[in-house]
This record gives sequence, structure tokens and C-alpha cells, in this order.
Amino acid sequence: MMKLHEYSLNQLKTLLPDTLVQVPAPLAESIARHGVVVPPVVCNGIVCDGHRRLLASRQNGTQKILCLETSGNAGLLFAELNSQRELSACEAAAVFASLHAPEQSAFLKQVGLSESPQMRFVLGYIAKKILPVAELASFSLPVNIWRELAHLGEAISLFAAPLLTLPGTAAEKR
Repeated sequence: MMKLHEYSLNQLKTLLPDTLVQVPAPLAESIARHGVVVPPVVCNGIVCDGHRRLLASRQNGTQKILCLETSGNAGLLFAELNSQRELSACEAAAVFASLHAPEQSAFLKQVGLSESPQMRFVLGYIAKKILPVAELASFSLPVNIWRELAHLGEAISLFAAPLLTLPGTAAEKR
């Protein structure tokens, strides 16, 4: 069952860190003019959909936001609501890290990623070592390149940050 609920912006937790959320200027301008027209989806106080709307509201100085509240698992709901697009490796890692082992398997399946030790390792690595460093989290590599790097095991630390910050396209970095 879904219902509308007003939240203080301070109450809401997000699956994605703000460093991964880019607010396009037209969205920021629209929210400044009209407010949030489509409410973010919230599950157990965690934003599952609407991270950009939430951040734009915060940047606009909004204190409260009307959200569509539902029940279930926030991470799996995020995967379902975003199944029409390919998640970045950092987005996948942030959500993956928020889940327990059985839910992680369901999440990987739902977003079309392999259930392999390498994928689990690399998503955990990104969540622990890349996401906390805002400068690194702003760079992106496709999931398939991260999966290849996972074969390095712990030695990935020697290559990940330099590779992320290296100029050039993902294909050139490969």
C-alpha cells in the first residue's frame, strides 16, 4: 500500500551519496519555480527513487517534501524503479552495500549483473574505497571494466584510483 507522507528533509536517508547525484539545471529551475511535482518514493525512511529531486529541494532551501511512501526493501525497490536504465558501477555499489547477502543476490539479478565472486568483490571495493572519496566517486568506469579489475584482488588498490583519474574515455582506459 502506498500513501503520501510529508517528511522533513533531515529525516530522509538516501541509497546514493550526494556525490553521485547530478541535478540538471532545468530540474533545479523547475523545482525552484514549481516545487516537486512528482514525489520521491520512500521506503522505510529511505529514498528509493527521486534522489535528484531531493537534492535539488535541499539546494533550494526546502525544509519539507511530500513523498510517496511504500513498504518493502529499499534497495530492491530502487533496482526495480531503475530497471529501465543501466546503473553506474558506483550506483550499483552504493545500493549493493546497503543490502544483506540474500538481498544482494536478488539485486544483482534484477539489475542484470552477474552473481560472481568478482562482481561481489568489486562492488564491495567501490563502496568501501571509492565512494567515500568524493573526487574518485565523481569519475566513472563501466561495470564490465570494474569486473575485469576485480581479478586483481586486493592489488586493485594499486590501479583503481590512478585509472579513474586518468584522462580519456573508458574505452581508452581499458
